[in-house]
Amino acid sequence: VPSMIGWDTERVLKFIKDNYLSNVKVEFIQSDMAKDTVINQSASGNLKRDDEINLTFSYGEELDTSEVSLIDFTEKSRFEVEFYMKQHQLKYKFEEEFSSKIKRDYAVKQNIAAGEKVLVNDTEIVVTISKGPKIKVPDLKKLDMASITEWAINNKVKLNFSDSYDDTVKKNNIISTSVNEGDIIEQ
Repeated sequence: VPSMIGWDTERVLKFIKDNYLSNVKVEFIQSDMAKDTVINQSASGNLKRDDEINLTFSYGEELDTSEVSLIDFTEKSRFEVEFYMKQHQLKYKFEEEFSSKIKRDYAVKQNIAAGEKVLVNDTEIVVTISKGPKIKVPDLKKLDMASITEWAINNKVKLNFSDSYDDTVKKNNIISTSVNEGDIIEQ
C-alpha cells in the first residue's frame, strides 16, 4: 500500500476497490490542505487486505454548510455509502435486512430518494444494507461432514468442527450443532 497523502477521493476509492482493502476507516476534518485530499494515513507498506488503515481527508479551509443533493446508494458498498456521508457531513445510520437480489454489505434502499436535497448535519438518512440471502439451516445432524461442508460452501457460511467423544453417537456422526434445523442465519 503506497502513501496516499495528497491523493483525491476518486483515486483513493479506486485503489481501495481494485485492491480489495476491507478495513479502511475514513474521517474528514477542516484544514488548509486541498479539499477532498488525503492529509494523513495511519499505515502503508506491506499490509494484509484486512489490516486497518485510517485515512484523514480535508474538508478544505471552509466547511460547506449548504444543501446536498443525495445520490442513489442502491448497490453501493457500505464503505462507499459511509464515505459519501462523511465527505458531505451528513447524519446517517445503517439498518440491515435480508436480500436475495443485492449482495451482502451493499445498499438495498434509502429513506430519502436520490436527487432530494438535505441540509448538512441535519436530517438523518437511513440506508438499508443487505445481509445477503436468508439461509435456512437444514437438519445438520442427518448430514455427513462432506455434505455439511458442501452446504456451507454453497451458502457462504463458516464452519468450525471439533471432535468429541459420545458413547450414544456413532463415530464420525454429528453430536451437536450451534444452530438448529429451520434457523435463519446470515452468510
